[in-house]
Amino acid sequence: MPLDPYKTLGVSRTATADEIKKAYRKLARSYHPDHNPDNAAAEEKFKAVSTAYEILSDDDKRARFDKFGVAGLQDGFDPRAAGPTARPGTRGAASGGADLKDLFDLFGAGSPFGGAGGGFGGFAPRPKGPTPGSQLDLKIRIRFDQAARGLTTKFQYERPTACPACSGRGISGNAACSRCRGQGLIAESKSLSVNIPSGADNGDKLRIKGKGGDGIGGAAAGDLMLEVQVEPHRTLRRDGISLITSATIGPIDALLGCDASVETLDGLTPVPIPPGHSAGHRVRVAGKGVTRGGKTGDLLVEVTVDASRQPLLDLEARALAEKLRDLVAKR
Repeated sequence: MPLDPYKTLGVSRTATADEIKKAYRKLARSYHPDHNPDNAAAEEKFKAVSTAYEILSDDDKRARFDKFGVAGLQDGFDPRAAGPTARPGTRGAASGGADLKDLFDLFGAGSPFGGAGGGFGGFAPRPKGPTPGSQLDLKIRIRFDQAARGLTTKFQYERPTACPACSGRGISGNAACSRCRGQGLIAESKSLSVNIPSGADNGDKLRIKGKGGDGIGGAAAGDLMLEVQVEPHRTLRRDGISLITSATIGPIDALLGCDASVETLDGLTPVPIPPGHSAGHRVRVAGKGVTRGGKTGDLLVEVTVDASRQPLLDLEARALAEKLRDLVAKR
């Protein structure tokens, strides 16, 4: 504990709360461990500055220091036993209080781990009392066929975990914990196995209970919210639980019918195209779609007729084609 928090922050005993905060912010940035790696002297000054601000930003602590000095801040101090004598230069109570809150918002407010979408670092206030853990929002990218069939996959991620140095309290002695810098939480890499059910679609979210940030003060851990991102397929696309693909055939095949080879989740499959196919017609193959929630969709084949696919006809074939045209025209 600094002998005189006013001297530590370089302010007068009549300084306002805003003046104290301004002085603290300037010194804390200067001595912060992020800007002074492996500098023990700077770390000690940072601790002293933090403790001084903790005293002067708290109405009760500042009043006790002004009246009784450092002794007034010790555990078990009895002001009645110390007598009514005030220290020189005392003043009225300061407006506002802190509990180190300004220490933690120096380099960014909000979640101690940067909120949704990740990022670790930056300060946030260490809440008082039991506080539930934060929710983590992550994204996982999987292939089209994996989403359709479902899979179990393992991945690593970082989650806010109770600091082992201060047991999640954020305080070591009378200063902010140097390990977690007062947050009570540190970033820890975790490995997690997750089951993605069959039929998962792009944008689906899976809630995994208790795998988010650790709770503080015995409170429950937060959840992990995992958003599924599905890579597009080369030939297939989704429409709910139905799969859609395309096939291109020639005019004679459209007239007489044929088997078109199309790609499915199980590889290339022959699909019967009925005779007399018309443009824009879809051929439905039952049970070849996606299974989701106990229901299985169909495969829809969009058939296009391409005249360029018709081979050149020899004289005999051309004569037969013309005869067929005449027969059709007479009907």
